[in-house]
Amino acid sequence: MPKLKFNAWLTHWSDASFDSFKAHAPLMARVYPVWYTVGEGGMPQRRPEATLLRRQAVLDVAKDASCEVWPLISNFSEKKQEWDGGIMRMVMGERNVRKGHILRLLALVKEDGAQGVDLDYEALFDEDGAPFSDFVDELYAAFHAASAS
Repeated sequence: MPKLKFNAWLTHWSDASFDSFKAHAPLMARVYPVWYTVGEGGMPQRRPEATLLRRQAVLDVAKDASCEVWPLISNFSEKKQEWDGGIMRMVMGERNVRKGHILRLLALVKEDGAQGVDLDYEALFDEDGAPFSDFVDELYAAFHAASAS
């Protein structure tokens, strides 16, 4: 039987989370650090806690353990202290915002040397199912094209 591995999220608000990752990274296939959020204009941005030093520490541990890094992006609004379905409606519904969102997210992932991205967009409106699927299809195409080049 092949050696079993697991995946886990790495939270930015807990030093214990990083300590646990460091201790168990060799057992992991992927880690999902909570590094990105959706800014007020709909553009992905790094969370303030995802400093270069912290990101590099995660990348170093992951590399030594042959563990993939897939940063998580969410639409949780720190300002509102809630999931913001409205911001995602704007991202999905406004062509230029959607395109900019995808390109910026791809740029962040590349800058951070990650292997992919974990989408955590919550509290979407029921009627946004089809636009969300279209958005994910477009995001996939952009990431796939970038990995082929």
